[in-house]
Amino acid sequence: MLYAWEVPDRLGDEHVAHLVFVFETGGRIEPHEYQITFRPFSISELRARLELAGLREVDTDFDASRDRYAVVTVAT
Repeated sequence: MLYAWEVPDRLGDEHVAHLVFVFETGGRIEPHEYQITFRPFSISELRARLELAGLREVDTDFDASRDRYAVVTVAT
């Protein structure tokens, strides 16, 4: 798999990820590209959106020095 990111000048603008899967069938190589668009968000923006959705955070392993985290919620 190959991937490339289009990162805009402003963090809040839409980002695009190009994912290319390469398949070999009978000696023939066929690439299949898929694009995913998204807008990054901060933990505070996530918490605000969860509240608007009627959810309450009950646990998280958020650490600003890491690039991944999990949030556990329940309905309010």
